[in-house]
This record gives sequence, structure tokens and C-alpha cells, in this order.
Amino acid sequence: CLTGAPGDAARNAAFLVDHSDCPAVSLAGDLSLAGLAWMFSRAAGVVSVNTGTMHLAALAGAPTVGLHGPTNPLRWGPWGRNVQSLLPHSGACAYLNLGFEYPDPPVTCLENLPVSDVLDALERMGLRERAFAGD
Repeated sequence: CLTGAPGDAARNAAFLVDHSDCPAVSLAGDLSLAGLAWMFSRAAGVVSVNTGTMHLAALAGAPTVGLHGPTNPLRWGPWGRNVQSLLPHSGACAYLNLGFEYPDPPVTCLENLPVSDVLDALERMGLRERAFAGD
């Protein structure tokens, strides 16, 4: 499931059109915060950038892989029994500690976090085999 606010629905729809082999559905704008927490409490796993959604998933008990770019996972990472935080392999990252330490000019960093790292984290959590059964 792809989540998000109502304003994310069009982006989710475009992603699903561009990736027609992806079996996901978009729930952007369809769930309340309580509904999202309920869904996470029953989720096999969640992969999320460092947002409130990531923290909600971890607190609801979902195995959670947090993707960190500018945020320092030592300060802003998810808390829970079954969580992992990932950082990019290179580039400026984890520079946000208090929340105002943005470089000028801004830099991007998540493009240096390989998908294979996410798949490895899911495997360490015992989720990849279930998520990709039959592939």
C-alpha cells in the first residue's frame, strides 16, 4: 500500500501507472490517522522515509525500515522492537540533528541509498522472503 495525504494521490497514481507491474494500491487520502495506525498495527512491514508515518508504523508495532537522508537516525530514527535505519552510502547525509542544519545550497542524498540495502534490511527482518514469494 502506498499512503499519503489527499495531495499525494495523483503522484501515487502516476507511480502506479509508470510501474504497472507493481501490485501496490494507493490509499493516499483514504485513511484517517487512526486508520493508518490500525493498518500499521497489522502490517507485515513498512518502508518509509523519515516522516511521522515512519514513527507511527514503528509505534504501532510494524517491522519498520526507516530511510534516512538528511535526518540523523541516532536522533530521529524509529523506535520499536523491530526497526532498522538505513543511510546512503555516500554524499552529505545525517546532517540534521536539531532540524535547522540545512546546507546552502541544499543537497539531496537518498539517491545514494541503494534499493538492495532496503531489500537486505527486509531480509534481516524476515520479511523479504514473504514479500517476494514467487519472484
